[in-house]
Amino acid sequence: MEASTFNTLGTLFIAFLIVGIGNILSSMFSKVSSSYFNLVLGALVTLIPAFNNFMPKFDSELFLLMIISPLLFFESNNTDNRIVSGSIPSIIGTTVFMAVIICLITPMTLIFSMSISFPLAFILTAINTPTDATALDSALGNTKLNSKIHNTLKTESLFNDATGIVLLSAGTIWYKTGHYSLTNSLESFLISSIGAIIVGSIIALTFTLIRQWLLKSSFNVISTQITLFLSTPFIVFWTAEHFHFSGIIAVVVAGLVSNSEVGKSRFVVPHGVHATIQVSSYIAELFNGSVFVFLGINICRILIESHVYLLNHLDWLWAGILVYVVSALVRFVYYLFINKKPKDSFIFAIGGVHGAVTLALALSIADSVRGTHFSNIILATTVVILLSMIIPSVVLPIIIPDRVDTIDDKLIQKCKTEMVQIGIDRINEMDELSKKVKNEVIYKLQDQDKTNTFTDFITKSMFRRGLTEDEDLYQERRAIMYALDSERAYIYKQVSDGTLDSKTGYEITSDILLSETLIIDSRNNLDLR
Repeated sequence: MEASTFNTLGTLFIAFLIVGIGNILSSMFSKVSSSYFNLVLGALVTLIPAFNNFMPKFDSELFLLMIISPLLFFESNNTDNRIVSGSIPSIIGTTVFMAVIICLITPMTLIFSMSISFPLAFILTAINTPTDATALDSALGNTKLNSKIHNTLKTESLFNDATGIVLLSAGTIWYKTGHYSLTNSLESFLISSIGAIIVGSIIALTFTLIRQWLLKSSFNVISTQITLFLSTPFIVFWTAEHFHFSGIIAVVVAGLVSNSEVGKSRFVVPHGVHATIQVSSYIAELFNGSVFVFLGINICRILIESHVYLLNHLDWLWAGILVYVVSALVRFVYYLFINKKPKDSFIFAIGGVHGAVTLALALSIADSVRGTHFSNIILATTVVILLSMIIPSVVLPIIIPDRVDTIDDKLIQKCKTEMVQIGIDRINEMDELSKKVKNEVIYKLQDQDKTNTFTDFITKSMFRRGLTEDEDLYQERRAIMYALDSERAYIYKQVSDGTLDSKTGYEITSDILLSETLIIDSRNNLDLR
């Protein structure tokens, strides 16, 4: 294995570990999003020479292929097609018209305010065109946006990456040749977008038909189904880029084409569908966190490598502030013209959060723009990213009174405790069970509300042999099923009485049903010993 490949895999492993630590810290400090912990931890790791020297130089193309493409695929796959189909005018407006207006007004502001050429100002603006739905959710925390605004911001972030890439390509050509062709840019955008839509649709539809054919056949294999699904974004992105189309748009379209499959075929092989959802959710969470780890790593590297220039010049700071402020003003005016509501327009303006894709675009011009120009663009982009994340995190919780309904943890714990006790009472009523079987079942039921402590696990379970006789194991399975059935009836009554909200009730019931599958599903290869 080549050293660069080994280092890349090692970097991913380090990023995944950091995500795990960040998630733990976020659970300890629930008011702070895990994304911020991941960003800070990524920066701290860079300060350790051994780790920093081990991690290879950031590869923007590899990052877009390996991290961003599956994330966008999963995001679009989980997006209701009705939202997208009903928002096409809005998508075109925000990702094309508004983006073009920003790329006209912002460079002109930079030119009049600072000594910067139009091509460089255009490049800087184009880099900061893409917004990031993941970064937005991190900035929001527990704040709940109006569904219309949230959907607009989400669909914008799905499609405006491609706009930024096309505009950036035009800007770098302009910078190198001194000429800019509006006709060529428009032609490039249309070809890139239409071609991507065709490629994404064809490949996604083909894979969907293959999976459906396998599902309906007698030789369906769940692992093959999952592999086909998970490989889709990589194949789609690579194919689209190979033909010089937008890999980003192709992946988003592929996700939208694929997302109707689960709803129509979830009961053909429920075990496979559930496994696919769980695996893709796990990967999405891991990659989402990794995005902020890499963001922290590269921002820290940029600041370290440019510290001399950073302290002696402030052009990058003013440029970053201007880009953010002017872009936010354009967003505000645009949405005000559409929506007529100043408050909603302000939320939309600061809701355009930038993240790792923006930084990846900035780093991608290293071969085209060099010297102080490159340093200014990188540092200014860093300012835009940080401002776009910090400002909504501080402002939105203040101006939006509606929050996500806080869950009463004490009430949930009380219901779980009562639920488990009902299950235990059901077991105690089964006189035909031996004391040993009852004790085993009760111990397992108490895991549901975390009655069993870490010490209990060591003393009562880890070093103690469980049931071994077939009859005892059969009785144990039967008893657990009876107990879980009683618990589900209890939760249903709590929801019916209004003690628990339906969402929380569904979540607890889902855990009970999953516990039942561990008992009755022979494919999990688990016994109750």
